[in-house]
Amino acid sequence: MRRTFRAAIAALAITSTAVAAFADPVTVPERLMGDLQTDLELTEVQAAGLVGNLARETGNFRYLQELNPLIRGSRGGLGYAQWTGPRRDAFVEHAAGRDLMSYEVNYGFLVHELEGDYAHVLDRLRGAEDEAEAANIVMRGYLAPHPKYRHLQDRIDYATAYLNGDFDGSGCVSTHLRYEVDGIEALDTCPVEVDLAEIRPRARPTGLGPAPETTVSEVRPVTRPDSLLPTYPAGTCVVPDVILVADPFAPVRPDGPEPS
Repeated sequence: MRRTFRAAIAALAITSTAVAAFADPVTVPERLMGDLQTDLELTEVQAAGLVGNLARETGNFRYLQELNPLIRGSRGGLGYAQWTGPRRDAFVEHAAGRDLMSYEVNYGFLVHELEGDYAHVLDRLRGAEDEAEAANIVMRGYLAPHPKYRHLQDRIDYATAYLNGDFDGSGCVSTHLRYEVDGIEALDTCPVEVDLAEIRPRARPTGLGPAPETTVSEVRPVTRPDSLLPTYPAGTCVVPDVILVADPFAPVRPDGPEPS
């Protein structure tokens, strides 16, 4: 998975409870790509075309409840496909009281529709030869957005990015990684592991001896505006774009000649 880093490192102490909250760093589109190929017998480009459509509907799988419904006063879209109206009701009924933001509930209903009322779309999708064709089939046959809000190229771009292994900014499968936007829960991005050796200082003053390794256990990207930043547990330090969790008792010393 390709990740980018645009901030300095921060070594800090953190409780074991907070560390546990950073588990399961798998993005929704990554898991969808694999499961759809296995369960629905799709090729990689066909799965990408489908997943790219869902990404466009949900802000890269971050906002599973529509923030600003097009129809004033309506409940708006819900879930991976932003199901509305009777389809939203069917989705909620399918969940049977389970978490509406969970991967299992959303994926289960997606497959239920594609093997049921939308089986004809699935048949057409299996004939697509590239992600652009697949994205167009899914957009027109399965999601059918208003012509003003099709944004087909965005859907294709998401699909192409996923095929290139770029899942940056995607919502995380772990439903405990959440925050609120205007009172509505949204999925956070996944934690990322970093090789500290690539970014720590290299020079060490004479006479200090070998520097102990500082282990970074997790990095959590923060990509939303400052006004939407959540409150983190005590002992957590937030820096622009990334959060690093390190052992505060393993000092990093600059590299240099070994003591004689």
